[in-house]
Amino acid sequence: MQFHYDARSSDNSRLSDAEILEAATDLVDNLSLLIEELLLGDDILDETLLPASRQTFEAAFRLAIATTGQSGRRRRFIEIGHLLAQFQPDVGSRISLSPASARTRRQEANEVHCAHIVELLDRAVRDRERLAILFDEADAFARRRLQAVRPPFYDDGTYTWYGHGIAH
Repeated sequence: MQFHYDARSSDNSRLSDAEILEAATDLVDNLSLLIEELLLGDDILDETLLPASRQTFEAAFRLAIATTGQSGRRRRFIEIGHLLAQFQPDVGSRISLSPASARTRRQEANEVHCAHIVELLDRAVRDRERLAILFDEADAFARRRLQAVRPPFYDDGTYTWYGHGIAH
């Protein structure tokens, strides 16, 4: 899959605020596409599969959530953002959390491998909790910001240059 924006190779120091917001939204959209492509489910994957660092994605989600006026879209961003917890360092091959077949259950488990998987799962749980707090704070910021501002549009999308309820 080819992504529009790759934070690992971009020179972000010359971007305008609008370009940064666009890049953040592109990252959020790209993660959504990647998750669909990978059929993520409850599996744990290596963070190297991400087209940018996890920190870049976290910042992009916070910015997208905090600046999006539509509550449904913010909720979707938060849902997708929580899935970042399933991308962990040092995973290697994909760890599938689907039920094992009878043949797999009979095989002996490698204790070191099992301990590593338990550690990854614990890390994913902690990340999911941390991301929930982070994105909920961004969502609360957006709701507070939007309560103070009434857009100059009617519910049907039309606009009046002189404002609402003002007779001329």
